[in-house]
Amino acid sequence: MADTRILQEELLAAGVLPPDYDFEAHKNLVSMQPSDVPTTYTDATAMKMDFGFDPDV
Repeated sequence: MADTRILQEELLAAGVLPPDYDFEAHKNLVSMQPSDVPTTYTDATAMKMDFGFDPDV
């Protein structure tokens, strides 16, 4: 998962976690939680036009 890797890199770069933090040992993948939604219908057109960012999940 590219998003996971980016988050890991940012946490390390910000000094939130030590450089030798073992992400694999701490991952806990769980099934959908009560507050999770399977689909959203957001329109990010304005964000793409204004900032050039096109979110993709």
